[in-house]
Amino acid sequence: MSSNVNSPRDVYAALDMGSNSFHLIIARETENGIQVVDRYKESVRLAEGMSTSRSISNSALKRTQSCLQRISQRIRNLPKQNVRIVGTAALRDARNRDRFIDTAEEILGHPIEVISGREEARLIHLAVSYFQESGDSSRLVVDIGGGSTEVIFGRSFRPRIAESLKMGCVLVSDQFFPDGVITRERLENAIQHGEQELEVIEQTLLSQNWQEAIGTSGTIRAVLVAIQSLYPNTTEITIKGLQALQKRLISLGHIQRFTELNVSKNRTPVFAGGVAILSAVFASLKIKNMNLSPDSLREGLLHDLLGRVHDEDIREQSVRTLMSRYDIDVHHAENVSKTAIALFDQVQEVWELGEEGDKQLLNWAALLHEIGMNISHSGYHKHGSYLLNNLDMPGFSLTEQHYVAVLVQAHRRKYPSFIVSSSDRLAKLSILLRIAVLLRRNRSSDTLPTPKITPNSSELVVSMQASWIEEHPLTLLDFEQEVQFLESAPIQLRLEASE
Repeated sequence: MSSNVNSPRDVYAALDMGSNSFHLIIARETENGIQVVDRYKESVRLAEGMSTSRSISNSALKRTQSCLQRISQRIRNLPKQNVRIVGTAALRDARNRDRFIDTAEEILGHPIEVISGREEARLIHLAVSYFQESGDSSRLVVDIGGGSTEVIFGRSFRPRIAESLKMGCVLVSDQFFPDGVITRERLENAIQHGEQELEVIEQTLLSQNWQEAIGTSGTIRAVLVAIQSLYPNTTEITIKGLQALQKRLISLGHIQRFTELNVSKNRTPVFAGGVAILSAVFASLKIKNMNLSPDSLREGLLHDLLGRVHDEDIREQSVRTLMSRYDIDVHHAENVSKTAIALFDQVQEVWELGEEGDKQLLNWAALLHEIGMNISHSGYHKHGSYLLNNLDMPGFSLTEQHYVAVLVQAHRRKYPSFIVSSSDRLAKLSILLRIAVLLRRNRSSDTLPTPKITPNSSELVVSMQASWIEEHPLTLLDFEQEVQFLESAPIQLRLEASE
C-alpha cells in the first residue's frame, strides 16, 4: 500500500472480505468520476478447512487479524458513511462468524455487513457494467471466489439472472486436492462436481442469448496468466487453452510446481480448484471464449456506496418493488412511516439512535409492515417477517434484511421475547413502529396530531390532547391494550392526556 492517504469527506473505501483474499480499494470522487488512490490485496484463505468444519480455523483467524491490522491503518479514520465492508461465502456459512466479526470490527473501527450470494452477484455485475460501459449489450459474468461462484446474466446495468453457487476455489481444492497432489482422476472428479452444482441453473442460462462472456476475480485472472505461459500470444480464455492447462496440471502432478505456470505462491494452494470450476462453467454453459474484467466486487461496492451518498440507494427501489409486488396499501404505509419518523425525531438523542441507519430501518419496516397481508390477515406480521428474511432484496445486507424482518414481526400483538435480548436498539425502534401503527390503525387520511413523547431508559410517556382522546375512544382502547402487550418489553408505555 502507499504510505499515506488523507481522509477528506470525498474519500471512499470498500473492503471485500472474501473467502480466499481480502481486497481493499480506496478512491476519491472527482468531477470525472472515481479516481482510485490506493489498493491492497492479501491472501488469507478464510475458508480453508471449512468444507468439513464449517468454522473459521484458528490459523485462518490469526492470518486475517494480522491482515486487518494493516488494512485498519488506511480506513480507521475515514467517516463511517464513506466505508463499506462486506463478508461473503465464508462468513455466510461460518458457525463462528459472530466471534470473527466482533474482533474484526474492533480492529477496523467500522461495521461489517454479510451479504447474500445474489447480492454479491448483483454488485459484481454492477462493477463489470461500469467498466464495460457497453450500452445495452448483454453479457454472462462469472466470478470464482474462495467459497462461492457467482454467475450472472445481464444487460447494461441490469442483472436479469443472478445466481450464487456453493463452490469456490478454496472449498474445491480442500475437497479434491487436500495433499496438493494432482491426478487425472482427481481433476475430472472436481470438474464433474462443478458440473453437478451448475446443473440447477444450466438450462436457464443456456436459454439466454448473451453477446460476451466475462470473467472477474483473481482466480480467472490467474488461469489466463497460466494459459499465456503455454500460449504466449493469447489474450482470452478459450476451451483449447483450458484443456491444455488441465493436461499441464496433471503432468506437473503437485501444486508446488504451479509456479512454473506463473502462478503466485499465495494462489498455488487453491489454483487447481479454480481451474476445475472454470472448466465446469465452460462445459456446462457451452462457453467458447471469455474475456476478463479487472473490476469485481470491491468496485461494485464502491459504485453502490456512491449511489447511496447521492440518493440513488438501490435499497429504496427494492422496498418500493416489494410494496408493488405484494399489493401493499402505499398511502397507509407512507402515513405509518411519516408518523414513525416523527416519533423517532423526538427520541433519537435521548435513546442514542443513529440518525441515518436506524431511521432508515424504521422507515423500511413501516413501509413493509403489511407485506404479509398478501398471504393471510391472520398472523400477517409473522408471514411478513418470514418473507423479509427469505426474499431477495437487492442492496440489503443479510443483517439489514433480518433487522427489517424483526421489526415487522414485532410491530403488533404480543411483544416477542426474542427481541428483548437481541438488541436494545431494535427494541426501541419496534416500540416506535408499534405506536405509529396504532395511531394510524383507522387508515384515515385525516391529519393526525403528532403526540409528544418523553423517553427515558425504561419508559416512554405518550402525551395526547385530551379532546383528541375523547374523540377517538377506540384508539384509547388500543393504547390500553398496547400497554399490556408491552409489559414484557424492556421499555414500558404510558399514555397521558394533555390540555
